[in-house]
Amino acid sequence: MKLHLCFAGALLLLLATSVACHAQDIGEDDDEIDRAADLLSASADLHRQKRRHARETQQWVANLGATAAVGYDSNVHESPNDNRNSTFESVSAELEGRRYFGKSHRLKFDLGARRRRYQESLAASPSRLQIGAFYGYRPDANYSLSLSGSVKRRNDSATTIRGLELARNFAYTAYRSSASLWLYGDQGRALRLSYSAQRRDFVETQAQTSLDWWRHGPELSYRKRWDNGLRWELSYAFSFQSYDEEPAGNRFGAEPPGVPAERHHFHNADTELDIPLAKTLEIKLRYDFDRKDDRYQDFESYIGHSGKIELEWIPVDKWGLHTSMRYRKRDYDNRPGSLTRRLQYDRWTALVLASYQLSRHFTLFASYEIDYRDTNRIDIGNTFRDYLRHLVVTGVSAAY
Repeated sequence: MKLHLCFAGALLLLLATSVACHAQDIGEDDDEIDRAADLLSASADLHRQKRRHARETQQWVANLGATAAVGYDSNVHESPNDNRNSTFESVSAELEGRRYFGKSHRLKFDLGARRRRYQESLAASPSRLQIGAFYGYRPDANYSLSLSGSVKRRNDSATTIRGLELARNFAYTAYRSSASLWLYGDQGRALRLSYSAQRRDFVETQAQTSLDWWRHGPELSYRKRWDNGLRWELSYAFSFQSYDEEPAGNRFGAEPPGVPAERHHFHNADTELDIPLAKTLEIKLRYDFDRKDDRYQDFESYIGHSGKIELEWIPVDKWGLHTSMRYRKRDYDNRPGSLTRRLQYDRWTALVLASYQLSRHFTLFASYEIDYRDTNRIDIGNTFRDYLRHLVVTGVSAAY
């Protein structure tokens, strides 16, 4: 009898903590809307012409881009056992303005919007609106300064694995700003020092503690370029994150009395190598190491590893091919995945994108993506996230 009670209690604890942590995970994760469309842009010749015109005229020059696509998603709600497929329509638009002031100053503004609409589920349909600004100052060849900021609005598209809306509203407004100093040396070497700050402000849900958080910290990176086009970069970033309230209070419907605000420290080290194998072929290799240190209860602490390989190929004029594969692994220190083991997960993603440039302004594209996640977590609750997902997208992109 005692054994059964202990087992039931352990399951209840695992379920309760998983729900609270799932809310925190969604609150911290960045969205990935239309990843294939992110790779599409105007032709290199058009970009160079616009930049040259902006420098020569010292006037505002605008770039306008838009994408319209249709697609198929085999597992809209990322479910392990209740896969619901759906077709969708996707549209995006972006406006960028650029101006140079003399030889040392430049300004850039951008405004973008995206929307993906699933036929099977409007609740899972993501959208976002973003505005940003950049200022750069480079008085000579030895150093440069830059300031940037952005505001992003994201709708609530989080659902359970059954396709049901969650009680909490995950719509948010995100604010980000950064300041950077570049120091340039000889033989293609450069050192960057920067400090950034982020704020994520969620729509508050009645009887739920807030997920709003601040994150800020410094970053140091070193870059080396060779005459043959080879490029290598190494960087390290450290950041502090603090919540307005204790997210673990979600399981009680309100913040427990006397619980201090949660604090996290993040460490990230990454290295990237760009290798031009030929005039029309380039390969990129990247490795990331992440460490999250939960300063309150050490419950959310983890170590993460990520590796990515990308291949950019232009086999013939007007045709383009982009392929990428990424592997991510995360091991938690204390967060339970089962009754006897700490949570671990592996995630594989792969993307193939083919494009054909109709003209300097129009590009046709088609892509296929596979997304697979596997954990040791017990299959309980409505937020269990082991899944296999296929996405197929085709559409047209325009740039002026």
